Amino acid sequence: RAERTGPFAGLSASLGASLRLPRDLALRASAGRTYRVPSYAELHLEQGILSPNPDLAPEIGAGGDAALVHDGPLGVASLGGHATVLGDVITYEPASGGRFRPQNTGRALVLGLEAEVATTPLERLLGLSVSAAYTFLPTRVLRGPPDVVGNALTRRPRHLGPRHPVRAQDPPGA
Repeated sequence: RAERTGPFAGLSASLGASLRLPRDLALRASAGRTYRVPSYAELHLEQGILSPNPDLAPEIGAGGDAALVHDGPLGVASLGGHATVLGDVITYEPASGGRFRPQNTGRALVLGLEAEVATTPLERLLGLSVSAAYTFLPTRVLRGPPDVVGNALTRRPRHLGPRHPVRAQDPPGA
């Protein structure tokens, strides 16, 4: 996909494949390139504790993922992993007066391990379905100021589960 938004232009693309294996198993993999334009709010609007930054650049990334999936009569279960290298990552950094401001952080590595299960035990009778998911999501800054390189990306959750509420004091992307 080619995209142009105001002064920003970029490309996003993905390619995936699936290989069926015996015993209701499949191996799925994909690779892609991402492109995220800063929002109008990030560029121009004062919002509560958030200050704008008109100098933001688009966030770009390249990565891949793979998962082993079991799709049987009781439901679906998958275990997979992914890795993405992001450039000009938009993070929310402390600014003066207890406010946050979006900034571009050089380059970062985002890794993930995901487990998911879903079943519909009483779908015909009650329309009931049950699912659970968990993601372990460590991050690491690869390029930036010397005191930041090697650290985790700020205000990014390391664990994601089926319930991961954003607290009122957390800035967007927290």
